[in-house]
Amino acid sequence: MILLIMQIFSKMLRKLKYRLKNNLSSLLVFIIIMSVFFIVGEVVTRNVIGNRLIVEVEPSGMHHFEPNQFGWYGHDTVYSARINNIGARGEDTNLIELEEKTSIIFLGDSYTFGWRLRDNETFPFYFADLIDGKIVINFGMGGFGLDHMISNYNFNERLFKEGDMFIMVLEKSNFYVPLNSYETDWKKEFFWEVKRRSAFVSYIWAKFSAWKAGFNPSSQKSTSTIFSEENNQKLINFKNKLKNNEQEIVYIFLEHNISDYSIDAERFCLENHLACITDVPGVVKKVELNGKKVYTVDGRHNSKDLNEELSKHILSYFKNGGMLE
Repeated sequence: MILLIMQIFSKMLRKLKYRLKNNLSSLLVFIIIMSVFFIVGEVVTRNVIGNRLIVEVEPSGMHHFEPNQFGWYGHDTVYSARINNIGARGEDTNLIELEEKTSIIFLGDSYTFGWRLRDNETFPFYFADLIDGKIVINFGMGGFGLDHMISNYNFNERLFKEGDMFIMVLEKSNFYVPLNSYETDWKKEFFWEVKRRSAFVSYIWAKFSAWKAGFNPSSQKSTSTIFSEENNQKLINFKNKLKNNEQEIVYIFLEHNISDYSIDAERFCLENHLACITDVPGVVKKVELNGKKVYTVDGRHNSKDLNEELSKHILSYFKNGGMLE
């Protein structure tokens, strides 16, 4: 009986070893295939599409680009951008001139950044092309809300000086984007590091995120609470902070079609003696009458034609208000 049991056990052990051997062989083959797949994917992605722009996240939740890079951005686009030596979009900033000349700094979201546009098609770029003797900086960043923009000023405050002028571009949705503290998690951190180093993984993740977002489209919220007491105070306090730093700010309330948003913004600015541009729909109408495109390929963000016309409108506002020498 014992001999029989030992024979049965021996037979079972041989089968187990065989299966383990086959499983290990299969696992090894799978690892080799996936390794080759990712190596080829990485080589092709880097050479055809390029690297994705690297984003850093502060403990406050405010995100910003790592300086000195060129690559593509976003979840549903592979358009490229140049991030300069101070983490803004465009060509490098001369740090000596930054200390000596007046700077005009744009704070905003993807509209300011220039979503799906080249570096030379954003309205900060066109604005810089219209003036001499001043440095223009584009700190626009996709996904920003009002609190992000204020936090961005605080983060880069070392770059600013007395006499600098700021332009904060506010679209309706910016009042509904919260600034949430960044919560660390080892799994998230590990995947974040993989994405930082792999263009292929970043591209796959971007496409997956765009596909996922298609099943949960964001809905346009009511504008009824945009000019709440809390939001109004944030805008007023920020203006006062810059005034104490001997700096100026102009708020641009951006929309393409006239609505209560522009009307309420004009009233709010007049009541609180703020410098504001609230007539952007008029600029849009001018572009349309000239037979030019208003939107870029996504049908939502500014086209290069609208950005060029908007930059002229901003310059006119500055000159009429005596804000430019």
